[in-house]
Amino acid sequence: MNFRRICALHIIINNYDYYKHQSFFLSIENHDDFIFFHYDHENITTWATTFQAKKASKSWTLDKTMHEIIDKIITLGAVLKSDPNVLHPEYWHKLNFLTNAAISFNDGAKKERKSILVNEANIKLEYKSIDEKIQKNIKKLVKNFNSKADINFPELDFFALNYIDLPKTYKAQKEALIGLFENTFGYSVKDHKAAIETLLSMFRDIELKFNQGNIPSLTAKEKQLCGNHIKNAFNIITSKQKAYDFWRAEGKELCKLIKISVYDQRNHEFLLSNCFDYFKDLTQFEHQKILQFVSSQTLDTHKYFDELSYIEHLFKKFKASHSNQLTETEVKFAIIAAYVETREPNENDI
Repeated sequence: MNFRRICALHIIINNYDYYKHQSFFLSIENHDDFIFFHYDHENITTWATTFQAKKASKSWTLDKTMHEIIDKIITLGAVLKSDPNVLHPEYWHKLNFLTNAAISFNDGAKKERKSILVNEANIKLEYKSIDEKIQKNIKKLVKNFNSKADINFPELDFFALNYIDLPKTYKAQKEALIGLFENTFGYSVKDHKAAIETLLSMFRDIELKFNQGNIPSLTAKEKQLCGNHIKNAFNIITSKQKAYDFWRAEGKELCKLIKISVYDQRNHEFLLSNCFDYFKDLTQFEHQKILQFVSSQTLDTHKYFDELSYIEHLFKKFKASHSNQLTETEVKFAIIAAYVETREPNENDI
């Protein structure tokens, strides 16, 4: 399960510029499967990309284990198309086997053998691009494993073999993920390790739940992680760093304006971090109230000459118009965090 979680997050981070603009949800299925479902403006699923992710210490060949893997993957494809949930009339999908070891298949001939190799030098190979003799051998071996497998052979046209450059151990895999995150987000995030831990924890929560009958389904909401929730988590992580940068640049003057004590100034990182975590938690009603308030306000650029006086205005207006169970210090930091979270992004923001 750890490897599947690492792979899913690796795909999102490595392709974040793409996924942050997509309408999708991630389904963490039983065993080793995870699926990206994409939907249109009417919430109808238009296409999907499935992955069966398995780590290995040696190369994969066309042995009994692989026969079972391929059979399960094409069965999954057939199951998805027959899902009773509403699908787009032109729904389609891609089916993937994903591993951190080389994949070596051949046609089974004793002489002049045809072969393929998927590894770090050739990271993806679609079934339809494989030599016809090797295709026939794959079908023969899978049918020997499951005599009824041929009913799902049309799904092989959507099947691909994939190599992912990840180490063998979970610790090393997580370190690689932290490195990828740092390369992608750079200085926009202060603690890359903590960010990865936060993101991985989202996947753990839904991994602990299982679909009835172990059958992947679009209706199994308990196994789904909404793309907006994933993107929101990324935004919260990057917003924390923006808040720290804002405080470093403006904190001294801001503290004078809204009267933040020296004691609270020394705890600014902890207090700001808490605010962003609470913004993500819909049960934190008082922080949600402040976030919604700040978001609903419009900065009059003709009236306010700098951001600090506008934040002072927000604090005074909120105190005058809203009741709240938070301490005054918590309200002040929540106003600052909400301002950073909702202000118009500049060209350097993610």
